[in-house]
Amino acid sequence: DILRRMFVHCPDAANALTLLQNRETDIAIAALPEKLPERIEFLKIMETPLVFIEPAGYPDTVQRRQGRIDWQRTPIIMPEIGLSRQRIDTWFAENQIAPEVYAEVAGNEAIIAMVSLGCGVGVVPLLVLERSPVREQVKFLEPAPGLAPFSIAVCTMRKKSRLPQVQAFWETAMIAQH
Repeated sequence: DILRRMFVHCPDAANALTLLQNRETDIAIAALPEKLPERIEFLKIMETPLVFIEPAGYPDTVQRRQGRIDWQRTPIIMPEIGLSRQRIDTWFAENQIAPEVYAEVAGNEAIIAMVSLGCGVGVVPLLVLERSPVREQVKFLEPAPGLAPFSIAVCTMRKKSRLPQVQAFWETAMIAQH
């Protein structure tokens, strides 16, 4: 029945695939993890870099020693969960750094807001930063560690991909990316 209600949920991106797998939504826009579960269909729509940001108005937030960032003394605002958190944790572990975590928050906007207030530095997708109402209150951290960019995709469970509503959304996403 084409009039069947389609569930589209706009959660925190870190929870999008979980909601999809738990059948709480039919479609999710999500950053793709390195290994995607086999039951998920996806249509990549874009890439966005992960960027380190610091407050524009609080120059003493970033602690430096011999021209390098002192991560043991520079406070960092971390995402509670998600792909950003995994990539940041991996980078710190690979570089044998125990960061000074000031706060763990849900959502990229919360990270940007706390950084803008001088609470620390953070990592967010550039796509989110470009649309933030407080983007002028932060700047790119220099020199910044390089993290792998996010691949953003429309996702659905393979079983749901045959639903007319999901197919219509999928086709629209395909047209939009061209």
